[in-house]
Amino acid sequence: MCGVAGLISLNGELDSRDHDNVLEMGKLLKHRGPNQQGHFFHKSFSIINTRLSIIDPSASANLPLVDGDAGLYLCFNGEISNYLELKSKFALDKKYQFKSQSDTEVLLRLYQEIGISCLKHLSGMFAFSLIDLKRQRAYIVRDYYGINPLFFSIDHSKIYFSSEVKAFFALDHVRKTVNDEAIYHYFGLGYIPNKLTPFNEIVEFQGGEYLDIDLVQGRYELKKYYE
Repeated sequence: MCGVAGLISLNGELDSRDHDNVLEMGKLLKHRGPNQQGHFFHKSFSIINTRLSIIDPSASANLPLVDGDAGLYLCFNGEISNYLELKSKFALDKKYQFKSQSDTEVLLRLYQEIGISCLKHLSGMFAFSLIDLKRQRAYIVRDYYGINPLFFSIDHSKIYFSSEVKAFFALDHVRKTVNDEAIYHYFGLGYIPNKLTPFNEIVEFQGGEYLDIDLVQGRYELKKYYE
């Protein structure tokens, strides 16, 4: 279990306060990744990752995974169960120089090889954000069946995401009004269904969903890659 959180700007550059907010979000996710915590700040995004080391516990697999030359930044939680198969099928180890034995790096190279269509090849449970500065796109993705948790909130021109709802409480400026429908369902059903959360401003990704973000146009679209 790891934790992911971050902020992607749709319009304008981020400042030190934005990055501080993301660091505070990370503090509320520390229990999800006691082995290592890393972050990366950029003028258009800020990401933080807490890591529970399972596959390749070495420092070479620390998160978030960054390849500045390729313009790729990956914040990851979960496990790609078929990563060795994908590494072999697409001959990734012959095309790219791997620095670790992690499934996360296989995901990064697979995306580099075939783009976001890589999603249809993945098997496992995962939640991640991937920023591609060369293509000027960003993606926030939840696994096929919604095993690993992932939430987002849009505040003006900023998209926040996190593995847990409580990380949004580090953001004083993001409203959190009680969602009466969600509470009604909770007491009636014993759980909160669909995209609902206890707060109107926080949305849960459904399984097989991802946000496709155009960093140039400042637009986003919630898409399904699996039905």
